[in-house]
Amino acid sequence: MPNVVTSLRHIVAALLCVFALGGCPLRHPPTVRMVDGKQHTSRYVSPGAYQHYLRYRIAMNRGHFQAAVQELQQALSFDADSPYLHTQLADLLARYKMYEEAHEHLAKVLERRPGFPDALALQGKIFWRQKKKRKAEASFRRCIRQNPRYARCYLAQATLLQ
Repeated sequence: MPNVVTSLRHIVAALLCVFALGGCPLRHPPTVRMVDGKQHTSRYVSPGAYQHYLRYRIAMNRGHFQAAVQELQQALSFDADSPYLHTQLADLLARYKMYEEAHEHLAKVLERRPGFPDALALQGKIFWRQKKKRKAEASFRRCIRQNPRYARCYLAQATLLQ
């Protein structure tokens, strides 16, 4: 019996590598913008919110949690419907164990775009941190079902199952 389990693990690992290394295409191509004479690429961020998004990234690199949250909230004031910005804010809040606020932002995203892969993967990750394995697994399965070419959901589900 151990040989069957080991071989199944190898098959799952090989499939995950194929999905991860296969260059899973993004459904939304990156947006290229000029900021201070340099090209920057982003996903799902409107031009008005992009400056605040960059400031959020700088604040995160410096380790300033409050400044990062404020910049993301200002970015959301320009682009309140951006699923990417809501997901980033939910991820930031979840890092600091503010799970209720994170779930609120993810609910906004999944209400507008039910199959948004970043939000579903993050939702599963948050449920996993909260020790809610069934909800985490359901979220990862939903992500895989609605986004079969999105490797992060497969990797997260494989980690959960181990």
